[in-house]
Amino acid sequence: MLKKLTEKYISAFNKKDINEVTNLLNENFVLEDPVVKRIEG
Repeated sequence: MLKKLTEKYISAFNKKDINEVTNLLNENFVLEDPVVKRIEG
């Protein structure tokens, strides 16, 4: 399940499809990236 969700997120991100990206997120979402700071919510 996590692998499938990750694949969907990467695909939407690469297509620059913000609507699809936000549909995959919820209020508990946390993004940690070495280049950008931590994003929550």
